[in-house]
Amino acid sequence: MVAHLASFPKMFAGFAIVVIALTVAAAHAFVITPDGENGLHVETPSALYASSTKGLTKVLETGKRVPAGGEIADLGNPALAPDGTLVFGALVNNAGKLEWRLLEVDPNSPPPVHLKEALSGATLTTQYRPVFPADPRVSIAGDGAIEFVASDQFGRAALFRFADNHLDCLLRSGAMTTGGRLITNLGYGSVQVSADGWAVLRATMATDSQAARKRETRNAILLVAPGQGVSEVAVEGENAPDNQRYGADFPARRPSRL
Repeated sequence: MVAHLASFPKMFAGFAIVVIALTVAAAHAFVITPDGENGLHVETPSALYASSTKGLTKVLETGKRVPAGGEIADLGNPALAPDGTLVFGALVNNAGKLEWRLLEVDPNSPPPVHLKEALSGATLTTQYRPVFPADPRVSIAGDGAIEFVASDQFGRAALFRFADNHLDCLLRSGAMTTGGRLITNLGYGSVQVSADGWAVLRATMATDSQAARKRETRNAILLVAPGQGVSEVAVEGENAPDNQRYGADFPARRPSRL
C-alpha cells in the first residue's frame, strides 16, 4: 500500500483550483480552493473531498464546527491512513482566535460527518507538547503512525510521532546527527515516512553551537531510522551522487517519499 502526494494548479471559470491529492489503493482525498488571480469574488468555500470505487464525496467544507470549539476557517493538506481515515490540519477560528489543529475524519462513515481531534486523549511519552504554527502536513506510515514537525512548548522545532494513542518526540532542534553536526532547525511540513517507519525531512545544521550562534548553517536532508539515530542524507555544499555540489537553495522542495 503506497501513498503519494501531488499538487498542481488548474484554471477554471476564471479562478484557480488548487488540488492536493493523495492516493491509497483505490481511495483518494483532495482539497479544492478557489484562489482567483483576476480578483473575482468566488462564493464557493474550500472543501475536502474523498473518492473511492463508490464515487466522489464532499467530506466537509470551511465553516464546519469542530468538537473542541470553533469552526474551520481553512483546510490544510490531507493525509490518507491505511484504514481510509483522513488526517489533516485545519485553521480553526474559535471566538476570534485563529489556531491550527490536527483533525481526523472517516469519509466512509454515514452522515453526519464526525470530526475528531487527532491527538485527543493521547498518552504522552514525552515531556514535549506540539504547537502548530502552520499546517503540519503530516505523513502516515504503513502501520497508521502519524509523523509531523511542529514547535514544542519551548519554541523549538521537533519531530513528533503519534501511534497506538501514544505521542512521542523523535527529534528536536539542538540534537546531534550521527555525523557530529548540530541540528539547528527542522523543516515544517517536510517529513515523509516510509511504510516501515523510516522518515526523511528537511533541516538546517551547523558544525557546532558557536557556528549556530553566528548563523553559519547549511541546508540538509536527514534520515531518521527507528532505533538508529539521525543521519545526513544530503548536505548543502557537499557532493551529490552525480558529483555535482548541492547549492544554497537545496533542498528547494519537500523530500520525496521513501
